[in-house]
Amino acid sequence: MGRHPDTEISADTDQLTADGHLSPEVWARLVLARINKGDTGTLIVRHESTERLFRFMQGVPICAISSAPDEDFTETMVATQALDPAKLAWIRKHTAADESEIEALIGAGTIQRIDVDAHHAIHIQHLIAATLAWPEGEFTWSPAPAIGDRFERSLLPQVSGVEGLITGILGGFDLAALHTYVDAADAGDFMPDSRMTGAIPPAWVPRDLNQIHTQLGQGITRDDIAEALSIDPDRIAAMLWLLEATGWARRSHPPAALLPLGKVATIQAGLEPEPELEAPPSPPKTKAKPATRTTAAPKTETTTKARSAPRVAPKAAAPKKATPKKATTKVAASGQPAVLPTAAPTIDPKKALDKALRAVADSDFDTAYRLLSNIRKDRPSCPDTLAALGWTAWRTENLGTNAYDGPEDFLLLALTFNAAHPKALEYYARIAIEKGEKENARNRLLQVLKATPNAPWAEEALAELNPKGSKSGLRLWPKGRS
Repeated sequence: MGRHPDTEISADTDQLTADGHLSPEVWARLVLARINKGDTGTLIVRHESTERLFRFMQGVPICAISSAPDEDFTETMVATQALDPAKLAWIRKHTAADESEIEALIGAGTIQRIDVDAHHAIHIQHLIAATLAWPEGEFTWSPAPAIGDRFERSLLPQVSGVEGLITGILGGFDLAALHTYVDAADAGDFMPDSRMTGAIPPAWVPRDLNQIHTQLGQGITRDDIAEALSIDPDRIAAMLWLLEATGWARRSHPPAALLPLGKVATIQAGLEPEPELEAPPSPPKTKAKPATRTTAAPKTETTTKARSAPRVAPKAAAPKKATPKKATTKVAASGQPAVLPTAAPTIDPKKALDKALRAVADSDFDTAYRLLSNIRKDRPSCPDTLAALGWTAWRTENLGTNAYDGPEDFLLLALTFNAAHPKALEYYARIAIEKGEKENARNRLLQVLKATPNAPWAEEALAELNPKGSKSGLRLWPKGRS
């Protein structure tokens, strides 16, 4: 019944611009090749009437858009219980077609921007997982390397494409068939590629599995590998499939390829696991079989609902999977739907932002800039953070390394999220004044007065801009301000 793996396609998938046939193995190679090479560009995949678009920036998937209605960003928020469907329905009645539902929900206080940012990674990784479940399709890769050079990598979203692939393997294949595929010639028959056997494993290998190459070729079973690494055996099976499909591990006599189920029924992709290793006590007791129960739940549904089942779980499905046993046996393993929303930042971004804004008020711009640079990683879409970051970058002369991370770029980004943000408009105008750009300063001051009519400092500064005057100069700061 199965297909043999595609042997003509190189493990690194070097066809940078080619359109090609899509299969689970090819999809895994495509994603891994983008990560390994740090590629920037757009990857479009199609299957029947569904099209998914993924944008990569320096090897990081930063955006995923699907033509399927139930794979819209807000719909996947509902599926993971991050958003009440009734509130989404209400906001849709009060927004126009060209208005952002997310911005409307944030403006109404229904959701917090930090929750939207956290769901961003889940949404992208789920669509990566769902694509691996397609039995066939086609793909197009359009590289755009010049764009990637303009962005600072540390500011890109924290999204793990490999965790998305692992979730797709666990949710897109029949779990019993996956066990058979991995165990048919015994897990000890896997031999790691030379790229895996160095002292430092590849950066994309999940942290809880970074020693898996040391267990291969030892003649031991998958359960023995799981016990040695204190990892759930199902996760070991997914990783072994991924290594073999992408050419990072090989077997002399691999079985026929797995046939995917055609869908991933549950959003399971999560953030990259944290480096805590405090949970080895129970894995040997729970072993593989209890873990199979929760992951295999979609398996019984697929035989009867292969065409009608949604790609995302119904609202009640996520809590059901959060059994205590599952949570304890997979502490180090991400990709579990029920525990994803619990990942919280170590520092409260709101408190950190308040501290940074106090530093700005005290003219301690160096401290504020350091704080805001870190806060932005947790709140990349927060206009308050972006506005203060742009101003402190200007005051500390951190003018950026390219055309997209300078002080005015941060301010423009803040105004993208909130076109009437008073501080962003103020800082934007003050920078133009300091640079001596009279016309720009005049236009920006008019924007300030339009958004905040009661801004006497802006009126005074605008009055001093005399288009017919010569070099009388401008008072950069109004009276009584520092």
